[in-house]
Amino acid sequence: MLRALLSLSATAAGRPAFYSSIVSSSGGDEVGSIISILVALAKTSESDTESSREMALMIVANLLTPIDDSAQHSKSVNAIVKEMQRYGFVDDLLKLCTSEDTPIIVKHRCIAVVDRLLCTKSVGLDEDAVNSLWREFIRAVTDEHWSNDSEDTLTDSLASIALHLVKIVGTGVKKVSWTHPKCAITLVNLLPTPQVGPKGPFTAESVCLPPRKGTAGSAYAKAASKPSFHANVLKIMISFLDACPDHVTSIVKEGGIERLVCILANSSRQHQTITNNAASALARLAKSGGPEVKQRCRDLRGMEILLALGQSGKI
Repeated sequence: MLRALLSLSATAAGRPAFYSSIVSSSGGDEVGSIISILVALAKTSESDTESSREMALMIVANLLTPIDDSAQHSKSVNAIVKEMQRYGFVDDLLKLCTSEDTPIIVKHRCIAVVDRLLCTKSVGLDEDAVNSLWREFIRAVTDEHWSNDSEDTLTDSLASIALHLVKIVGTGVKKVSWTHPKCAITLVNLLPTPQVGPKGPFTAESVCLPPRKGTAGSAYAKAASKPSFHANVLKIMISFLDACPDHVTSIVKEGGIERLVCILANSSRQHQTITNNAASALARLAKSGGPEVKQRCRDLRGMEILLALGQSGKI
């Protein structure tokens, strides 16, 4: 039954069957029964298998995904969101997203639903929720399987979790409190890793080479293959730098200058948004850092590259 509903909800041709009943019921028992069943399946229960919970969440995510910009579609989506709120499912979702006890495939789908909910603009996140999801993002990208070539289902779920969370946090980044001790090292380590010189340290020549390749098949490689991932990581880094002068020192200490210069030196290989955000981050380091930071930027040709990109109209 669930598989049939999932197939129906996944197609633009089949989804109106859901929407027509939702609109005609105007939030009555019919739409309530549809959503209540899906909600019940998605919540923790000994009788429900992980695959059933995953499918229920996938159906909800599909129903929240736009078919078109029509008023009827918007009305249908709003009806679904109201029912989810009526059953307390939005709060339950956030708990499932950040609980260590939630199976990873279920957590992956929960976070995808939260992402879709935010796209409807019918639901917002308060400061506590954004910070909880930021901590969950750090946990995901520091997981032991993040950089390893693990089993496909696991790496696919981790990559998807990271992509959704970095987008969600990037949207609400002004609400992040930056109290987590691993903020700086996490942000820096998610950027491409430069090559090293012949004798070990980073040099002006080595950081301008294409970055080292991560482990093929890893969650990191899968997430990083999407331009939005590094663009959003850099967006968050910019807000982190703006939040406190001490954060400049933290990013520099973790090797942020070297990685940002590497991104800019290889700007032709990536999306324009990544280049723009990396330029903004490096400019902040150079402006707010002390003499040593400015000198390091110059030594690695960072300022030269920034100037060249600006003169060519690429940033």
